[in-house]
Amino acid sequence: MKINIRNMKYFLYGLCLISVVFFLTACRTTGAKSGATAGDLMVGVCPDYPPLMFQQNGRILGAEVDLASELGKALGRPVRFMEISWEDQIDALLQGRIDIIMSGMTITDARKVRIAFSDPYLQLGIMALVRTRDAKKYDSMESIFNGDARIGVKKGSTADVFANRNCRSTAITYVLPTDAHFFLVNRRIDVFLHDGPGVIWLAAEHEADLEVIRKPLTRDEIAWGLRKDDPELLASVNRILAKWKSDGTLQRILDKWLPPGHDKTE
Repeated sequence: MKINIRNMKYFLYGLCLISVVFFLTACRTTGAKSGATAGDLMVGVCPDYPPLMFQQNGRILGAEVDLASELGKALGRPVRFMEISWEDQIDALLQGRIDIIMSGMTITDARKVRIAFSDPYLQLGIMALVRTRDAKKYDSMESIFNGDARIGVKKGSTADVFANRNCRSTAITYVLPTDAHFFLVNRRIDVFLHDGPGVIWLAAEHEADLEVIRKPLTRDEIAWGLRKDDPELLASVNRILAKWKSDGTLQRILDKWLPPGHDKTE
């Protein structure tokens, strides 16, 4: 039986080409999470929200960091933090770049359309941060929204939505929490609206200049965001969170970072 050498060469060349294509496809699939191993828990963070998540001396610190570390241990998965801007957190989750959002995210009906939320772990409300000398001037919701107050909020936050719904003026400025002190003392804004723990933390850092109006304007719940098509991880997270609530782990971590009187969920 004669073998056509030329045809055999073409056959082997085609076989090699197919093998290379399969190899490259496999590499692309396994590397889809920016070098992470399959077991890594990719946590989306936006470290501009002390005391839940912030940067200090080149490190990311806060209650969410400690909770993420404990969650990774409970799941048996190494934790990898991915710094993502607040506006891109949900898109990153839906695109599979992260597995969970742990950045002090408030549960809202609008967000629930796109993602699933874990059971809440903290209850809080929006509070006002003002210059100390103006504390009596802005001691009610009416004085904040019905006057000439220049209001600062974090873009895309629940405070942003709340302010735009209630403010009669257009004097709303987007300010990162870490910049709120600068904007207030330099009179670029008169009131900074943000979640209670955040403004209390900022007031404690700048007690000579700033004061918190301790009258919550809203009542909100903080939780972690997950994909709706990952019910297994959602169930595991909720099971671990329930255990933490019963054995004191959650309270211990929150007590470390949050001001006295914070309200965890039961």
